[in-house]
Amino acid sequence: LSANRPKLMLVNFKDPDQAGHSGSFELYLAGIEHADACAFKLWSWIQSQEEFRDRTDVFFTSDHGRHSDGVSSGFSNHGDSCEGCRKLWLLAMGPDFRKGFVSDARRQQIDIPATAAAILGFSIPGSDGRVLTEILETGQ
Repeated sequence: LSANRPKLMLVNFKDPDQAGHSGSFELYLAGIEHADACAFKLWSWIQSQEEFRDRTDVFFTSDHGRHSDGVSSGFSNHGDSCEGCRKLWLLAMGPDFRKGFVSDARRQQIDIPATAAAILGFSIPGSDGRVLTEILETGQ
């Protein structure tokens, strides 16, 4: 990170997904806790570095959601198009994002690269993604 000094990062931890597919709920929870700890460690490091603090945005997200309780076989067979699998979380932190804001707007994963492009000052021709204006500090 020090060599490349990114202004923006997208972080997707694989542990919860792999553990979920394994069928072990214990490993699944451990994967979530590990991802959470890694996200905290990365964000803490970013905030401790003069060249990154208040200059670097980070998207933390997942590749898909998981089955809601009672759907199919639950968390272990997930990633299809059911309602639970289509819902995922996004934590966006950095100087370009509203602090403490929680959005319940229905959006799509393709909106994340559109938002990243807007932050970096370009658009993605041919993309159907829409900028997540509601989470941006300036409401771009």
